[in-house]
Amino acid sequence: MSIDEPPFRPLADRTHFPLLSGGDDLPCGNLMGCEHLVFMAPVDLSATRLTIGKEGVEWHLYGDTRWPSPAVWIEFCTSPGGFSGRCGVLVMRVEIPADERDWIEWVANNNPLQQIFPPERGEAVIQQKLEMLRAVESSTEKVSGPVDSRPRFIQSYCIYREDAGVKLVASYTDHLNADGIPIPKYRMASVQPYDVDFCRFALNALFRLNTARLAGMKFIAIPQFQTCEPAWLLPDHKNPKWVQFHPSRILRTRPALRALPTPEKMMDGIMMLEDAQEVMNVRRREANLHMLAFELSTRRGTSMMEDGNASMSAFVHRANGGAIYVLPDRLVEEFDNTDCNEIQISDLKLPFPTLFLKFTPPQPLVLAEGAPVDGCYIAKQGDEYFVMLTSHWEGVDYARSLSVACLDPTFGLHLPAPAFDLNNPGQDTELTVNAAVEMGIAAFLKENAPPTDDMSQTITRPDGTTTFIEDVRAKSRQRRITVFQSQEPVFRACLNIIVNAACFISFQPEDITDEWEGEPPAWAIEALNNPSQARRDRDRKISAVRTVAAGDYTRIKICGKSLFSDAHQESGPGHGISPRAHWRRGHWRRQRHGVGLSLTTPRWIRPTIVKKDNGPLVEARIYDVQKLSPNTDVE
Repeated sequence: MSIDEPPFRPLADRTHFPLLSGGDDLPCGNLMGCEHLVFMAPVDLSATRLTIGKEGVEWHLYGDTRWPSPAVWIEFCTSPGGFSGRCGVLVMRVEIPADERDWIEWVANNNPLQQIFPPERGEAVIQQKLEMLRAVESSTEKVSGPVDSRPRFIQSYCIYREDAGVKLVASYTDHLNADGIPIPKYRMASVQPYDVDFCRFALNALFRLNTARLAGMKFIAIPQFQTCEPAWLLPDHKNPKWVQFHPSRILRTRPALRALPTPEKMMDGIMMLEDAQEVMNVRRREANLHMLAFELSTRRGTSMMEDGNASMSAFVHRANGGAIYVLPDRLVEEFDNTDCNEIQISDLKLPFPTLFLKFTPPQPLVLAEGAPVDGCYIAKQGDEYFVMLTSHWEGVDYARSLSVACLDPTFGLHLPAPAFDLNNPGQDTELTVNAAVEMGIAAFLKENAPPTDDMSQTITRPDGTTTFIEDVRAKSRQRRITVFQSQEPVFRACLNIIVNAACFISFQPEDITDEWEGEPPAWAIEALNNPSQARRDRDRKISAVRTVAAGDYTRIKICGKSLFSDAHQESGPGHGISPRAHWRRGHWRRQRHGVGLSLTTPRWIRPTIVKKDNGPLVEARIYDVQKLSPNTDVE
């Protein structure tokens, strides 16, 4: 696959596959049940119009109606037949065993429609079709057809029409002889009278296209992937710069999610319920569409809850300004060696309702094998904070991979952040971050505790058959707890970095620099920074936003860029320090100030590097994260 091609063409080719790439629940939901599915479309659209516009004939006069795969999806325009819009047809075929003695019973029990429509598997439906076929077989009515009228194949057609969306309008089932020619007397259909004319034209177009294909007409033919794996980086290829940031990684690999507009109504950074539901619905449809690219037997079981959390976090992050704070390795190292036991959850005053921290832990930490930690979301949601640790898969080519094949592992935790409330004066408003973490973990374990009841049961279907429905809540919750407990130590190892970074950002130090990762065009930067509201300038800004969104550029905020001198950087850990050197841990001091010392400001006592018998390599100093006024009393 070329680097410039989409991961799976039918999902993005709106010229040849507009019904499919539109992302509607139909036909995707039905196509999910097919095996060995091939997506086909005529290459030359103008030749297609001439082909499907030819007059129809009796079914058996079209000749061989078999397509090159047991399951094929074809799209074409129906305007030449006087029907606006487009049509998509799913063709499914199975072969009747040559040694089958009772072909009628075999056909009734193996109708291709059973692959995608569960009701077709019901005993009552099967019995009804069996009786209909036997009645047709014993009938003396003369029906024109091929000389060879012995069925050797069953071929079904599901016809979808573009009509204020996509809808399934009919299903047909043909019986073909050994040459693939339909035997009209065995045809069965489920179609409404008002759709008959459309379906006749659709099948005429389908058969005409197959005849043209057999005569040499060029077709796009794209089979599903045989393994559900991401694309891997080639030796001479690197990922784009946007891959290193989780928000960009999520939105770039989920085009439908990325295309959603920013919600107009948000309260304190939180979306309205209907907007959140729309985000999840769009992501569900897109995930199903992406899953369609892989063979049925190879698809992985994915957790929509985990993927939903990641998708929602990235979308809400963008809706709240998309602030990405980058922590240089040296600053991460100091944060990792700074205790934050006294930091209260109420001390955190983030400049954005949601932000993303980009950092690499000093020691290798993974949320799953091959998925190192690379950052964290911090979101204020009412009376709690949501903190989500992120990771990425090593060696994966994200630009050429479908999202469902490379879902990044994450670890999320809700931390209570109670504020003073007259209706609940007894709650602890001075809760430390560490205490909030313990409460968040306890709440998660309680919420996911296995249920005390078992709702498994055997139910009777309308057709009289029975089936057993298992209550899987206990298994799924236990699996969720197992994953949570395996990742919790990683979260705790990153906690100092996260909390210290939040404190650093909360008090708006001067040492946060706006920069770009990548180099957007100068005109785009100028347009983005232009405060003018003139129409021409607004239009130019819109173009700049699109240019930046489509390119390999990311606006970032670098923390602590000027904290370290060159000498300090050269003598820091990882730069040739003697093995006897070690860190003297830093901490935060809650400094009281103001009238009557009624206010509190955290002050960072930075960690120092100490070499045995030689004193500190770096002088200890206090870092003021908030400047106090000259007349402020200090304790």
